[in-house]
Amino acid sequence: MALTFLASFPACGFADLLRTLSTVSTYTFTQRRPEQVNKPRLAQFSPISKLPAELLVYIFIFALPEPVSAIPASPQSTAHMRFGLRAPWILAQVCHHWRAVALSLPRLWSSVGVFTGRSGHTLASLATQIHRATNAPLDVLIAIERPLDPKPPSGPWFWHERNTRTNTTPEFDAVLQALVRYCGRWRSVHLYCDVILGRHPAFDSLSPMPLLTELVFSGERADYHSVWPCESFTDMPNLRKVVLGSVQIATTGCDTLPWTQLTTYQTAYYDGPSHLSHLSAAPNLVECQIGYHRSDSPQFYGWNRGVVTLKSLRRLVLTNDAFLTYLLAPALEELYVHRTITHLSPFFQNSGRALTHLTLSTYPADGRALIDLLRHTPVLTHLALDLDDSHGAELSRLISALTIRSRADEEPLCRLLVSLAWGDLADTMDADAFADMVESRWRAPRRVCSRLQFVAVYGAKPVGRRLREFESEGMEVVLLNRRRWRLAIDSRLYFSKSH
Repeated sequence: MALTFLASFPACGFADLLRTLSTVSTYTFTQRRPEQVNKPRLAQFSPISKLPAELLVYIFIFALPEPVSAIPASPQSTAHMRFGLRAPWILAQVCHHWRAVALSLPRLWSSVGVFTGRSGHTLASLATQIHRATNAPLDVLIAIERPLDPKPPSGPWFWHERNTRTNTTPEFDAVLQALVRYCGRWRSVHLYCDVILGRHPAFDSLSPMPLLTELVFSGERADYHSVWPCESFTDMPNLRKVVLGSVQIATTGCDTLPWTQLTTYQTAYYDGPSHLSHLSAAPNLVECQIGYHRSDSPQFYGWNRGVVTLKSLRRLVLTNDAFLTYLLAPALEELYVHRTITHLSPFFQNSGRALTHLTLSTYPADGRALIDLLRHTPVLTHLALDLDDSHGAELSRLISALTIRSRADEEPLCRLLVSLAWGDLADTMDADAFADMVESRWRAPRRVCSRLQFVAVYGAKPVGRRLREFESEGMEVVLLNRRRWRLAIDSRLYFSKSH
């Protein structure tokens, strides 16, 4: 019963949860007169001390760090990860009861981080954590970060000198070598580096990794001169996810990865042919995210192998739609595209028949082009439009096409649509026309189209009053400010989980 009660709360930070529980404890004892409180026994009779061990274990799970593949490449994120990795050590020092619970939970000790600098592991602390993790699979983060220099170098070679300064010490090398000896228990590995680094000799002794499922290479300032030990990661029969998270990461050593067994691939670098080469070697991909963080279009010089067919691909995220010219995904269900849709219409003619979720982020609204595009998605159920630099006439044309009319000569556009996220960043749309469109889809007969059940809107504040009327009738309505809308679009969290 207690576990069900706690699970009913939304996910929150571990610190927030403990702060709430400690507040309850403080309130309980402040209601008594001072002479009634036995201070030496205060902790013993505190409500949080009376929690069953099973419930305390459930709370401790909130202290676990995020999966290594979910950590973005930045010094701030590794600092956050470092704090999360300290959680089991902190929990084990609170009291005897908490220490007993923490030591009996191998999963709490299964996330291991090796960092350069003073906050890293020692050989003794690493051995202690590995022992407390017993036989649990290990999630490993290896971070080689640029040192904080109080007197940074200057001059014409400032950038090169700053980034070639590494902070690996004999102590760090010894700890890393000791951690590599447990590579047979690694479940996920994140290698982060923001300096130019040659190949570390510790990776030469890697043995088979039968439990490894996720492999992440990243670094905020690593560039083509950094040598990642991709070729050392070869014997991984259960590897399913690879993340190449640095926009400047060298890709020449990645050809030895077991691409044919991968189901998830995320990457962000500049070389277009390298993207396609890896995709062609991974025919079993189910989820793919391709980042191209430059203002110009990617170049595909040297690519002469034609279109890459991914028959199992279900989810695709692109920051540049030029890659769609070389892709064929007949089973694609979810597509996220940033900025332009120039190549979407030809792609949809062969790969849009099964598409159910479509997101266009920072899209300069072109009503005619978007209407033509949506006609190639007959089973679309979830649509999110992040409209930028839009014009009222273009939005009116699009809203009119989405409106369900009682006497229509042709089949309604997106007749299966049940979820709509709409962001008018320029605030130029006709709010009344938009509300009429939503109402037409809310009240339309089932034989005409599916009933619109969820609407998330940014901009056009007057539309909120009309939408609240539908909410009272059962529609799920979310009105977002700019910050929440941007977060929802970038993280693709705008669709209702219930639909």
